[in-house]
Amino acid sequence: MKKYFILSFLLIVQNLSAQSLALKTTEDSLFLFRERSLLEENDSIKLIWNKKFTALLQQTLAQTVSLTYSFDTLKSIAVLVPSDKSFRIFNWELSFSDNSIGYYGLIQSSSKKKNQVQVVELKDNSAQIKKPESATLDASNWYGAHYYKLIETQKKKKKYYTLLGANWSNVLIRKKIIDVVSIGPDGKIKFGDAIFQNNKQSFKRVLFHYAAEISMSLRYDENKQMILFDHLVPREPQLKGQYEFYGPDMSIDGYTFSKGKWTLKEDIDARNEKK
Repeated sequence: MKKYFILSFLLIVQNLSAQSLALKTTEDSLFLFRERSLLEENDSIKLIWNKKFTALLQQTLAQTVSLTYSFDTLKSIAVLVPSDKSFRIFNWELSFSDNSIGYYGLIQSSSKKKNQVQVVELKDNSAQIKKPESATLDASNWYGAHYYKLIETQKKKKKYYTLLGANWSNVLIRKKIIDVVSIGPDGKIKFGDAIFQNNKQSFKRVLFHYAAEISMSLRYDENKQMILFDHLVPREPQLKGQYEFYGPDMSIDGYTFSKGKWTLKEDIDARNEKK
């Protein structure tokens, strides 16, 4: 009996080692595909390499063994995961010869009850979404962005996963975005939730538009537990609504989470406080 358990243990270790090696080999291929898509000058060929990268990554993430694999060598893509590890967001972008930018993503989630892994591809449709602040979106109708921060909040048993991202697909106007993502029991992806409160108005996501040559800060302050961002204004009053002329006015606004809502607070003192 003792020999049986030892043999079983050795077989498990051998199998895990083989799986780890296979993932490392796949990661090397993913790295190569991604690099080719970034370095290629021809847009059509660039898209072919990106398609290969997406397909291989999707196929790899569908394997249960990949759930704990970090994909550390893929530095040019963002991987966000909440503390409960219920899902992972992989997202990246591609620049094209006309200076436009395309956004791409995959969401990997797992069901402990069914012991299944689900991988859903995100389809950027931001150019066709006319009123994004009030729209409920899904994986096939996604407001594309490069997410760089995931914020976890909770009201009673409901968890909220808030995302900070950037969309620079317009040559003249850059955008920063605050969105919220959720995954239903059926595995369906939903973007947007009416939890953003601006002067008694509710929004499902928040977008900031500003001049392409300007830098805008959108970040989460762990100490204040607030989303802080530059207040944007036009260069001249008569340019209101023409976002290619918008930029920061040196004041800071923010959102604070309370009772299941992100509520706007204006003119925040965002200096570091000494304890």
